[in-house]
Amino acid sequence: MITISNDDENINFLNDYLFPKIFGEKGCEEETLYLINTLAEKNFKSLTYVPNELKGKYKMNKKSITDVLVKIDDDNYVSIEAQIEKQDDFHKRCQFYYCKMTPAFLLEGDDYENLPLVVMINILNFNLHKTGYYRSKFVPWDEICKKLTLDDIQETHFIELPTLRRELKKHELDLNDPKVRLNLLFNKKTPKKLLQKVIKMDKHINKMHEKAQIALQNQEEYLAYIRAEQAELDRKAQIRYGERKGKIEGKIEGKMEVAIKLKKLAYPIKEIAEVTGISVEKIREI
Repeated sequence: MITISNDDENINFLNDYLFPKIFGEKGCEEETLYLINTLAEKNFKSLTYVPNELKGKYKMNKKSITDVLVKIDDDNYVSIEAQIEKQDDFHKRCQFYYCKMTPAFLLEGDDYENLPLVVMINILNFNLHKTGYYRSKFVPWDEICKKLTLDDIQETHFIELPTLRRELKKHELDLNDPKVRLNLLFNKKTPKKLLQKVIKMDKHINKMHEKAQIALQNQEEYLAYIRAEQAELDRKAQIRYGERKGKIEGKIEGKMEVAIKLKKLAYPIKEIAEVTGISVEKIREI
């Protein structure tokens, strides 16, 4: 056993290991139901966990897995996804997951009228739609008569935490709104004093926070959490390295193009070297 003081930073609830631990296992039904009803503004009564690995394969044998998948009130389904790393095509990923889930939930021989409602809740640590609102909801609707929707088939929610943080800086968040309180818990950068206030205000959030702290007192659980955090840092470092390398290579390629054009125009090699920064020897070779 070890002790986690957590003095330096908040617990990262979107951690790839911790999020399914708090919301995706038997014994977590109460917390998961509260999350769903709060973020999707529903009044579901019960849920059961179902396997979160979807049949089929996608891109280089990567299996399609959502963080949490539950059957709700015996006839509908909810998928919950916590995503830290930015994906510009994340909305397409959501549609792909929906298309994979829907046929799996319709039993062979069933009528189409038995097609369940699938609610997708996505908690993102990046901006996707850039609307200025930290949450959005999508349902299929008719472009001419906007009141005509197919909201009994699909409903997709997006929470964009960077926008929530901007609203927090502008003091535009209402702590009386349970959606705000819950997302402040998910936002790792929420100021500690504010987070403590939210925990005291909301018994459900208090229980989630306490459950996470208890889980991280176990050495094995804590190491799994740290490994997931480190994996995320490594991914970001690789992305930054790739971006820097791409910029450097792009600059070099650009200079080479300039050097080739100047050489074709019969500019003196020394002048080309001064303009481009490429060595005289290299210019002679091209």
